[in-house]
Amino acid sequence: MGQYISHIINIKIINYVKRRLNIFNLTVKNIS
Repeated sequence: MGQYISHIINIKIINYVKRRLNIFNLTVKNIS
């Protein structure tokens, strides 16, 4: 059960980081 929960948390963190990177890339492209 613990592995399952940490697996879900890892996916959420990865998705969050990906979303932040996408926003960051879009902002950089718009500025340059």
